[in-house]
Amino acid sequence: MAYFSGYECNSATGSSVFFAATDAVTIVVEPADGTVLAYRPGQFLTFLFVFNGREVRRSYSFSSTPGIDRLPSVTVQRVPNGEVSRYLIDHLKVGDVVECLPPSGKFVLEDGKERTQVFVAAGSGMTPVFSLIQEALYKRSEENVVLITQNRDWDSILFRDRLRDMAGELPGRFRWMSLLSGSGSGSGASGLEGRVARLNNALLTELLDSMKIWGEDRGRRRPFFYLCGPPGFMRMAVFTLRLLGVADRDIKRENFVVEYVPPPPVLADTSPRAVVLRVEGADVQFATHWPSTILQSALDKGIALPYSCKGEGAGLVRRAVSAGGLG
Repeated sequence: MAYFSGYECNSATGSSVFFAATDAVTIVVEPADGTVLAYRPGQFLTFLFVFNGREVRRSYSFSSTPGIDRLPSVTVQRVPNGEVSRYLIDHLKVGDVVECLPPSGKFVLEDGKERTQVFVAAGSGMTPVFSLIQEALYKRSEENVVLITQNRDWDSILFRDRLRDMAGELPGRFRWMSLLSGSGSGSGASGLEGRVARLNNALLTELLDSMKIWGEDRGRRRPFFYLCGPPGFMRMAVFTLRLLGVADRDIKRENFVVEYVPPPPVLADTSPRAVVLRVEGADVQFATHWPSTILQSALDKGIALPYSCKGEGAGLVRRAVSAGGLG
């Protein structure tokens, strides 16, 4: 993949590209300089592109697992009219070199000796979950894994064949319940726990009870939950788990954030505001005003900031707020 030093951008070479499901590809990457990339299952890579003189960044989760897969890989699902996913799926070739930031992300496996690890994922949210499941099953022999997935149809399930093989290899440790929102399950679903349904509060409660994840001692050996999917799906899952008495400390979420500029309020204060950010130990000052965000204003002024998305949950903005006391 790429060798990283601090937040410098480095080159990564695509070594192979193959299909993971309908409208999705897995891209195997390796360092352009031959070094080894250190990353954890569940983390992501942020790629940098320049389209028509404009820098665009997109983050994609690792679908590979260190110690199991020889080379790192990320899986990309096509987004309608998505300029980056369309480029990666339709135009990226073996040997192409791209720039990227260091691996990042806190959606990693918790220490859970003898605890059941429960994963609830929808669509492309399966990408980091697959990486984590491989780690839990093949590198932590004492842990059991439960997976509940929501997809459109059988052909759209990411890593479908590998998941089915894993369920067959480890029937005592890995259970997979596949929910499909389409009218049919597809030709390959025989022998797999699944149904045509949409996951909701009642169904999630039913599935968790039927899969007997709670155990006799619900407090000492409580399960740990990992959630990844669209915002509405995530809100439903978190709300259900809280109603079931699951503590926030036992829930981990990976939020896929896309850039969104809200409509202007009725009365907007458009006067310029001074901003001071600490970047790599030095203070950077500039002005911003509505409707530009702090991040976008900095980028427009040529200030190189480390970011992986432009959503309101970006890690850089969180650090700036906590350090600078922005009100």
